[in-house]
Amino acid sequence: MIAVTLFLTLRANARSIFVSAAVFCLGLFLLLTDVHERYWFPTLALMLLAAVLDEDVDRPGRLFMWLSLTFLFNLITISPFTALFGTNLIVESIDSPLILALKILSPAAVLINMLILVLLIFRLKLPPAQSAVEPGS
Repeated sequence: MIAVTLFLTLRANARSIFVSAAVFCLGLFLLLTDVHERYWFPTLALMLLAAVLDEDVDRPGRLFMWLSLTFLFNLITISPFTALFGTNLIVESIDSPLILALKILSPAAVLINMLILVLLIFRLKLPPAQSAVEPGS
């Protein structure tokens, strides 16, 4: 993961450094086996910087929104702020439709995060679009 991030950072422009650092942090969170939710905080901060500094604000902004939503979902499933969600959805038995729905949504949240990781890697891999200069101008 470090080698991929270094390679992508060396090819990237200044704005993409935040995205490549976010790829690294998100990859650490998603691919390591013993992780904690605190590993996700740098990803959100770096994606917010990428969304603010990128000329194409729409795409990083949407990815930041999806990462924020899945991060919130992850926090609710691991450490809910109310007894309505139980104590921890990983060990909670299915005794209500809400718990069942949240357990069903868990793989979808993981899939969304993995797709975002792949999208960010391909975004860094592709060369930036060159603006076309008309001849004679």
